[in-house]
Amino acid sequence: MKVFFLIAIGLIMLGCNKNLPCSDGYILVNFIDYTSEELDTLVIKKFTNTIPQEEIFSRTFIKDSTMSFRVSNDTSQLSTSFNSDFFTQSYNWQIIIPSVNKTINITSIDGDRRTEKVGTFSRYAYCYNRLFSCFVDGFKITFPPIVSSTYLNGTNTQIYIYK
Repeated sequence: MKVFFLIAIGLIMLGCNKNLPCSDGYILVNFIDYTSEELDTLVIKKFTNTIPQEEIFSRTFIKDSTMSFRVSNDTSQLSTSFNSDFFTQSYNWQIIIPSVNKTINITSIDGDRRTEKVGTFSRYAYCYNRLFSCFVDGFKITFPPIVSSTYLNGTNTQIYIYK
């Protein structure tokens, strides 16, 4: 009887599912016409998306193992060892380029808030919320739809910062 009870409990547990939130989608930032020297230091600030905004953290990046750029022609795409921690929809963001005295504000990032059904013992849902739009220095940027953003952050979520 005990064996039957334990097997029944085990089968019930294996059949149970729970809903977990998908990870926030994130924006890839591209810099146009900047030299590598101009981008050797960046300051990234993270703010609450409430009014009034409260600064959550400020981090200075110097080109090293945590920050690099993928360069193609005149475009440098910011790449950090933790891209998905930056420019997500739950916060407002600010990028400061000290060498050219420029500040870029990325605000009001709008996107999905989905959940995914996972097994009982899963700790993460392996999906991203799709982003629809954001404001860059007050101008609305609308991201084109993608076929599927279930497992990958779509490459459609890019912004371009011109010199």
